Amino acid sequence: MVPIRISNAHRKAGQHAGLIYKYLQGYKRGRPLAAINKWLVSVFGPKVDIRSVLTADPLKMDLLIRKYNSAGIALATELQELKSIYKRFRSPSSTPLLTASGEKYDGFAFCAVLDVSVCPYCNRNYIISLEKSGIATCELDHFFNKDDYPFLALSFYNLIPACKPCNHIKSNKTGSYHNPHSKKYSEADLLKFSVQVTGASYLDRLEDLKLAYDVHPVFNDTFTDLKLQEVYEFHKIYVQDLIKKKHLYSEEYLEQLIAEFGGKLFSSREELLGLLLPGYISEDKLALRPFSKLSKDIWEQLAMIY
Repeated sequence: MVPIRISNAHRKAGQHAGLIYKYLQGYKRGRPLAAINKWLVSVFGPKVDIRSVLTADPLKMDLLIRKYNSAGIALATELQELKSIYKRFRSPSSTPLLTASGEKYDGFAFCAVLDVSVCPYCNRNYIISLEKSGIATCELDHFFNKDDYPFLALSFYNLIPACKPCNHIKSNKTGSYHNPHSKKYSEADLLKFSVQVTGASYLDRLEDLKLAYDVHPVFNDTFTDLKLQEVYEFHKIYVQDLIKKKHLYSEEYLEQLIAEFGGKLFSSREELLGLLLPGYISEDKLALRPFSKLSKDIWEQLAMIY
């Protein structure tokens, strides 16, 4: 798991909500919008309308879910319209939304706003969206599934860019998952990798390396259901490569490279390590390259040993 950190997130969430709200105003002459707002007030009170739901952050979404589950009020039929609009929103051939300048606003544009290159759940697969060709390895996971909670079907922080395997495995499961948008925990709190050498031939035999995982309880369901341990066991070769690179690039050698090429080929130590390692190790770049969290944790462990 790596966090999704968006610059000016509140403003972008507001823009997202504004476009959807504007479309809802004209959708079927605004009748579904009026019915949806009426239902929201009946469940959550007068301060909650579709705009506040569309911009609800992870903490507020948790509160909405708990209140809805305890209210015992049936879903309004009009809420299914949000699922229909989401389906068009994700279609590469038809989108109902336009920006102020007349450009299309759809799932492709939404993913571009988030600027996430790698699945935040597994940090293994690249996720890209090519609007002109209609190709997308980036899917949108509804953190709270849209079948049980259709009022969150288009909410900004409920749409998680994810790879196809993670999205399909998670599907409509209702376990205790951690939203990558949440700021309650850092990536270091949720999952930490380490490696143990169990045999003398660890530079040649993967069997002589054992990966260990320190998983926070709030991330345990995600880690277990998405089979992340099995995924990373399959990629232990990256850990073996990291150990070899740590032998090659001693602290003294790294300092020599920084002295000779710093400011020319790279601007910082972190950027240099980004050139040498499979993934980035800076927290603000973990979502940009596969295996960055693994690389960061193992490299930091090795730095304490060698």
